[in-house]
Amino acid sequence: MARCVPDPPYVLVVDDDRSTRELVGDALYREGLVPLLVSSGEEAVDMMRGASVPVLIVLELGLRGMRSWQLLAKLKADERWARTPTLLISSRPEAQVPQDMPIAAFLRKPIDVELLLRVAREAIHRA
Repeated sequence: MARCVPDPPYVLVVDDDRSTRELVGDALYREGLVPLLVSSGEEAVDMMRGASVPVLIVLELGLRGMRSWQLLAKLKADERWARTPTLLISSRPEAQVPQDMPIAAFLRKPIDVELLLRVAREAIHRA
């Protein structure tokens, strides 16, 4: 009889900047997490259709194409993904996050890897 092996817990990283995606992915991997890196909101929506739910989402605020707010609204509207903690990151110094946005934390670029990992661990633990 074939065994059904569950997907390993993973972190969805959505950032259109390749170097940031890879930096975040490498840090999460070294922390023992499985990063799944995508470069657009559209790719993230495709992931929602078939993948298991991640333990954390790291989302760039300034995505091209589908805007980050649109993607976040889709993620939170899906009952499977609604409770997944989201870390929002941005390089824009003027970026403001509305008080009612359902995010676990907001981090500025350039990414402080130690801070990212600490915030990620806390968000996963709280969820």
